[in-house]
Amino acid sequence: MSALWLLTMALIGIAFFSNPAQAQETIPVVIHKRANVEEAQVDDTIAYSITVANTGRVDAALVANDALPDDLAYVADSVKTTAGQAFYNGDTRTIQWNGTLKGGEQATVQFTTKVLPVLDATKCAAAIVNQAVVAAVDPTTTPLETAPGVAQVKRICPDLGDAPDSTNHAGAAMTAYPNPVTARYPTVFDPATGTPQGPRHRFARADAWLGARVSGERDADLMPDEDLAPNLQPSADTADRDRYDDGVTKWPTLANCVQTDMAVDVNVVGGVRTRYLNAWIDWNRDGDFGDADEQ
Repeated sequence: MSALWLLTMALIGIAFFSNPAQAQETIPVVIHKRANVEEAQVDDTIAYSITVANTGRVDAALVANDALPDDLAYVADSVKTTAGQAFYNGDTRTIQWNGTLKGGEQATVQFTTKVLPVLDATKCAAAIVNQAVVAAVDPTTTPLETAPGVAQVKRICPDLGDAPDSTNHAGAAMTAYPNPVTARYPTVFDPATGTPQGPRHRFARADAWLGARVSGERDADLMPDEDLAPNLQPSADTADRDRYDDGVTKWPTLANCVQTDMAVDVNVVGGVRTRYLNAWIDWNRDGDFGDADEQ
């Protein structure tokens, strides 16, 4: 009997003096990211905001990182924060923030980016995805379980014309008529090649378009182009290369002061409404759209 009593006491002693490890409490931290626009095209600016919030009750020393995708360039000196420190790391193309947030506190980081030219035609219809993540300065003592903050902006590649334009990126003269008449139609949209800028369909698929399909492009004489060929080939003095330029089904004969009918194929995705066709016509055949009543 005494032996059983001694064994019981020994087990009780072991249980009493043992010190089991305590599980670490995860600090509830959330991160949100937003963009100021839903759609953007080349050279547009996108302003982003990142909010890091400590929804717990204890202080948390945190770091947040936002690596910019290849589609975006950072606008110099645009980053700012409401708390902590924020800066842009040019070597890693990353927005970085660090700071200590008390329970219930939050910090908002804001910065601006510029949409870069596309190098791949498939990106014309793809989203620009930007993601920010937050972590503890010392994850071994302050564990976090936080989903990243993600913002998506739809990229728009405008649909440009294919009339010959001597203000092209190659600087090659193009002709409008056989005489020859120099072509000065403002088809190439880049203002660096000269002004004025001509017509373009900024949101080509938003409501309605002419023909069965429509293609977006980086510029009229540049690749990438969704129909796999630039609208102009200035070095060969070749225009009218848009493969989806098929909206006019019957070309009219235009006479002075006479009403003319034009047959067009219109593809509509928007609601029911009255729509108008806007035409630019070189009435006097001088190689531009700059004269009265030509636009």
